[in-house]
Amino acid sequence: MKKNLFYLFALICSMSLFTACSDDDDPVYPIEEELAGTYKGTLDIELDGTSIANGMPKNITIAKAGNNIVSLELKDFSFMGMNLTIKLEKCVLKQNGTSYTFTGSQELNLSDIGKCNVDVAGTINNGKVEADLNIDVLQLGQKVKVVYKGTKLTGSESSEAKITSFVFEGATIVTE
Repeated sequence: MKKNLFYLFALICSMSLFTACSDDDDPVYPIEEELAGTYKGTLDIELDGTSIANGMPKNITIAKAGNNIVSLELKDFSFMGMNLTIKLEKCVLKQNGTSYTFTGSQELNLSDIGKCNVDVAGTINNGKVEADLNIDVLQLGQKVKVVYKGTKLTGSESSEAKITSFVFEGATIVTE
């Protein structure tokens, strides 16, 4: 009887040990303090391997969606005469030294195009972001690759115009 009680006690103690120590807890990253914000940069776009745009200025927004999850939004993305907004809700974030990597995959229903499978992989390091988006346009059977590189806006950027003067060359100015 004492032997059975000892085994029962050992089983209860070992079960509490396994449930108390969990290695699969999600890490908590400083998303709001360091990573979230608007990034100003450029897009390079390829359609089925053919370059259709290089250095297109565009902003993206990265926001916190969980302890180790971010969302990525590219608003008013003009593609072949269509204005699109691409928002990926659940990109998993991982820390690698001082930089962070994120990956995500989502099916989006984009206006004028229909259903698209979007995969993203990127890095954030010292206020700079690089992201590769691979978009499968299912209805058209086309693949779009978007490469984004940008720098985080601090909010203290000047909105003052950089043009301080200009000169018209020629004697005649025509207005209508």
